[in-house]
Amino acid sequence: MVRLHPVCHCNIDTVTLAGRSPMSYSALDTDVTCTTTWRLVGRLPGEPELQRIRIPSAGATVGRSSRVADIVLPSAFVSSRHARLVPTDLGVEISDSGSRNGTFVRRERIEGSEIAEAGDTVAFADIEFQLQADPLNRPVDQQLGGTNVLGSNALETEWTISNFSELLEKKLVRIVMQPIVELRTGRLIGLASQARSDVRGLETSAKMFDAAEQLNKVATLSAICREKAVDTARGALKGKRLFLDTHAHEDFTRDVLRSMDVIRRKLPLTNLVLKVPEDRLDEVAATRTFVRKLAQMRVELSLSEFGAGNSRINEVLRLRPDFVSFHHSLTSDIDHSTPQAQDAVKSIVTMLNSLSIRCVADGIERNEEADVCRRLGFDSAQGFLFGRPAGIDALCMTEHAITGVAAAHHQRRHTQEFDAVQDDE
Repeated sequence: MVRLHPVCHCNIDTVTLAGRSPMSYSALDTDVTCTTTWRLVGRLPGEPELQRIRIPSAGATVGRSSRVADIVLPSAFVSSRHARLVPTDLGVEISDSGSRNGTFVRRERIEGSEIAEAGDTVAFADIEFQLQADPLNRPVDQQLGGTNVLGSNALETEWTISNFSELLEKKLVRIVMQPIVELRTGRLIGLASQARSDVRGLETSAKMFDAAEQLNKVATLSAICREKAVDTARGALKGKRLFLDTHAHEDFTRDVLRSMDVIRRKLPLTNLVLKVPEDRLDEVAATRTFVRKLAQMRVELSLSEFGAGNSRINEVLRLRPDFVSFHHSLTSDIDHSTPQAQDAVKSIVTMLNSLSIRCVADGIERNEEADVCRRLGFDSAQGFLFGRPAGIDALCMTEHAITGVAAAHHQRRHTQEFDAVQDDE
C-alpha cells in the first residue's frame, strides 16, 4: 500500500522544491516487471515537498480509505475507492470508479477509462499529479533530468486543481475595483469588484472559476469573492455603491441569498448591487422569491452583459432591474457604428430609462465612445477611460483621485458643447 502522507516512507520517492534535497528511493522500487516505471508526481496543498509515487506494475486502486485503496490520498473530496490505475507500455490506463468528485486526465473529467501518457496531468478530485515515465535501469541522475520530468516551478504552474484547493481553504482571493462613473456629471457612483489571486495558474477570475467548476465548488468560491469584496471596500465607499458578481452555476435561492444575507448583516448600511449575468435572465425573472428577498435586504439588482447573448427585452421589463449593463460588444467603438446601429441602441436605452432603469455602458476606453454613449442616453459607464481595475490602496480611494479622468472628460464635453453653440452663432 502507498500512502501519500509525510509520515509514510513506503514506496514514495521525494524531491523537495527547488532541488534542496536529493531524491530517496524505497527498495520496493526495484521490484518491477514492466519495461517502464510509471510514477505520479504531485504535491498536497500546504505541503512544500513533491511526492513521487511508483504505480505498481500489477496496477493500483486510488482512494481515501486504506481498507480498499493501494494509494491513499488524504482528502475529503477523494472517494473511498476513487479510481483504478493499470500501467501499460503505451501509458497508464486510468478508470474512474464512480467517484463523486471525478477523475481528470488532461483537465477533462473522464467517464469510464482513459489512457494517460507521460507528462499528462491526472487529478483525483482536488489532488493533482503529473504522470512521469522512467525506463528500467536508468541511472538516478538521468531520471531527474529526463524529458518527462519538468522543473518544480513548471509543475507548480500545472497543478491548478491542487493549488485551487489551497486557495479555497485559505481564501487566497484578492479584490480589485473598477470605477463606475455617471456620464453626465463625471461623478463616481460605485465600484465594481473583480477577483484575482497570486496563486500560480489561478491568477484571474476565469481561471479560478474554471477550477471551481471541475470540483463543484463554484458557489463556495463565489461567496468568498463577495465576502472579500465587502471586506476590501469596508469604510472606503463613502456612500457609493458596491457592485458584486454572481456566477452562472450558482443557485440563486439557495447559494446567493444565503451569501448576501451574511454580507448584509456585516454591512447593514452599505449600498449593495448584485450583478446577474444575462444568460440567467429567464431563471431570475421567474424566481419571484429571489427578487423579493433582495428587495427586503435593500440590495439593488443589475443585469450584466446585456447584449452578449439572445437578449429578450420582455424578460428585462418583467424583471425590472435597477441597472442594465450593456455588453462591450454594443458599446466598444460605438462612435464608428452606423447611425442605424446607434439608433437601435438608443431605442433600447430610452425604453429602459422610461422605467427608471439606469443603463451602464461597459468597456469604454475612449472619450469619443463616452460622448456617443452619453448622447444615446446612457446614465453611467465603466472602462479603462475612467480607471483600470486596481486595489483600494492604488486607487487612493478618494473621489477626486478616482474620477480625475471622468472629470476631465466632463470638462471636455462641456467645452465641446460651448464651442458648438459658438459655431452655430
